[in-house]
Amino acid sequence: MVPQGEVSRALRGRSLGRDIGWALLIKSVALVLLYFAFFGPSRRVEMTADRVAGALIDPAQHSTRP
Repeated sequence: MVPQGEVSRALRGRSLGRDIGWALLIKSVALVLLYFAFFGPSRRVEMTADRVAGALIDPAQHSTRP
């Protein structure tokens, strides 16, 4: 028979691992949602070679600020 303290420690360890697993899963889902909300394909600006060259040659002219 296993002493009560060792059983209690073993159960806490499993619970802690499960809690860490859930926290990692939730954070991963949150990161994916943030990526698609702010950096997803619908937010990308099409960059052609001419636009890049123009921005490098005269950055003030191609500024995105008003």
